[in-house]
Amino acid sequence: MTNLDRNQISGILFTLASAFTYGSVTTQAKIFYEGGGNAMTLVFWRYLVATVVVACILKLTQKSVKPIKKVRLQVIILSVVFSGTMVLYLKSVESISVSLAVLLLFLFPIIVMLICLITGRMRVSIINIGAFFLAFIGIALLLGGNDLKGEHTGIMLACLAACGAAYTFVKGGDIAPVIHPLVLAFWINLTGLILVLFLVIGQFSMPSALLSLLCLLGATLSYIIAILTHFAALARLSAPRVAFIFNFEPVVSLVLAAVVLSESLASIQWVGVVLILILLPLFNFLYKPTDKQTSI
Repeated sequence: MTNLDRNQISGILFTLASAFTYGSVTTQAKIFYEGGGNAMTLVFWRYLVATVVVACILKLTQKSVKPIKKVRLQVIILSVVFSGTMVLYLKSVESISVSLAVLLLFLFPIIVMLICLITGRMRVSIINIGAFFLAFIGIALLLGGNDLKGEHTGIMLACLAACGAAYTFVKGGDIAPVIHPLVLAFWINLTGLILVLFLVIGQFSMPSALLSLLCLLGATLSYIIAILTHFAALARLSAPRVAFIFNFEPVVSLVLAAVVLSESLASIQWVGVVLILILLPLFNFLYKPTDKQTSI
């Protein structure tokens, strides 16, 4: 059993906070959509507000927005991939069900595991490997009561989004320890804003209902917290551990939908919830990390 130090415990808490706030966006987004909004409008506002908020914090704390020279190119590439992953995911749900898109997206923890096993970032063990596949089974059970169908194009886009997400975790795990999370968040959101500006033209749609507007605000603030805690976690934990804990995100999404939106969950979905909630603490106590250091 691996003893967790204070840094690792704080990293786990940051990861749980990030997964929870990312997961809470789904329910708030659905209320926003029902009020007349759409995905591109939501993404536009969250990138815009996040860019401004993070820039103001950096200004107040007198931190430079420029990443250090040795990681400048990596930060730019990471920012493009992070933003592109979101666009690919949103585009995938145009031709496949949301449930199938989520299931395919959450192939990313397994992809992270495979990359880290190959590159020596993760120790080969039955516990390490088995936990990732069991968690994916839990995600499949979570979505078992929903419609899993769609066209080949949407499936391909969702799989590409999973690969992009895996890259952001692995490369983010390399970069985050040497760059402030605020600086990384600034560049990711600025890049996303530039990309979405071209996509939101002709699709911008704002609801008038107060509840929908409040949910837009809540989803935006949740996203800002999520991305800051996301990279704060990667600065403290290995990419495989953070990616594994992110299996908590769809649990949050479905449970909040059941509580807030009164959506019913089938028995098999509750089995998936329980399986993931059992695996999360077990993995973090039994996970066998490697001492191999990665290079930027």
